Amino acid sequence: MLFFVQIIFATILLIAIPSFFYLLGRGFLPKVFRRIAYELHLWLGISSGLILFVVCLSGTLLTFKTEMILFLEHDRYYVKKSDNAVPKSLEELVPLIETAEQGKAVRVTIPSANNQAWIFNVKKNKTDSAKLPAGMPAIHAMLGTSYLVNPYTGESLGPQRSKIYLFFMTLTFLHRFLLLDIRTGQIIVGSATLIFLVLAVSGRCLWFPSKLHVLKGWLSGLRVRTKKGWGRLWYDFHNTLGFYILIPAVIMALTGPIISFAWYRSTVERLLGAKPFGKALEKPVLSKTRPNAKQHLKWDDFIEQGN
Repeated sequence: MLFFVQIIFATILLIAIPSFFYLLGRGFLPKVFRRIAYELHLWLGISSGLILFVVCLSGTLLTFKTEMILFLEHDRYYVKKSDNAVPKSLEELVPLIETAEQGKAVRVTIPSANNQAWIFNVKKNKTDSAKLPAGMPAIHAMLGTSYLVNPYTGESLGPQRSKIYLFFMTLTFLHRFLLLDIRTGQIIVGSATLIFLVLAVSGRCLWFPSKLHVLKGWLSGLRVRTKKGWGRLWYDFHNTLGFYILIPAVIMALTGPIISFAWYRSTVERLLGAKPFGKALEKPVLSKTRPNAKQHLKWDDFIEQGN
């Protein structure tokens, strides 16, 4: 929570300080300062606009990834159960899925809804990495293939990797890496996001009316006029909506490069005194078994300790 409060505060400062110096400079050289802001906004927008459009569109779709998959593949993810049915224990389910799929279970995902299939990751000696987006074969080899399992019968409902699931996985790699190799994609997406910060600040400066002492000029930047022709309509959409979404847009642009650049992440940590990924909402579950002990926890022991 502290990190996000600091990010909001940093966002306000990032917008307010350049705006102050822009207005101060415009008092002496109005045409020069406005021209500089205009050129920055124009050319940086042209160079990064398409990348930002792809990243934002794919990110919007990924926000509803789970809901869309469950809706489009309802019959695969939901199982029939009687009112008093109780799921089998993991000690019963793991041998069933390992026998059915001829592999070793390495991870299980248990949904909150009691009528949803559980997801088991089964690792095999040979994995089918065909049709996977760039970068996924390594992850696929580490976690194996995910299977949907009826927790009440132990029946394998088939691999989770359907065409719809692969579409969203591809969308994830498009959003984060533009379907390029991971490092190249991180650099391009992260750089475009940093450029957006300049776009946001320069756009904020251009939003100021030419006559600061005239109230009408300020009000015109807060509404969209629909009776002034198509050119004015599109300009007002860009100018006015850009003003209203400025703060959340800058917050996204400030937090995005944390994933792409280690230097940016470490700089944010030093400046704000908080680690972006330092604390999760979940409390860590500490093992009671010593590292070199002969005792091994069973599957159901993990569930019990996690509850």
